[in-house]
Amino acid sequence: MKRFPNCEKINSHPIITCEEKRSKMTFKNPNRREVCLLEVDGCGIKEGLRCDYALTAEENKEEFYIELKGCDVSRAFSQLEASIQMLSEDAQKHPKFCFIISTRAPSEGPQTQMMKKRLKKAIKPN
Repeated sequence: MKRFPNCEKINSHPIITCEEKRSKMTFKNPNRREVCLLEVDGCGIKEGLRCDYALTAEENKEEFYIELKGCDVSRAFSQLEASIQMLSEDAQKHPKFCFIISTRAPSEGPQTQMMKKRLKKAIKPN
């Protein structure tokens, strides 16, 4: 993942939290692996579509993309997709996990299913 030293927090805390306004996501890190939490929105990337946070575990190159969203889930998918294209060294090489934390749970309708397929295809490892 591309680096932005002024926007990163490297730590090995047992609980890693991403939060914004009314949304929050917590990762458990019981083995205290060293991870890099990047504040993407407004720091790492200042213009265009972008997610809120990206997290990477250096030892196995896993990448996690997090969008803390109100209710526009369609836009959240676009933000995750754009962030992966801008931040990942190789969009299809390392394992990626995307999370949308919405304050309003959308129904699992056809549109949401299509967006999931599109995103999965974009980040599928070779």
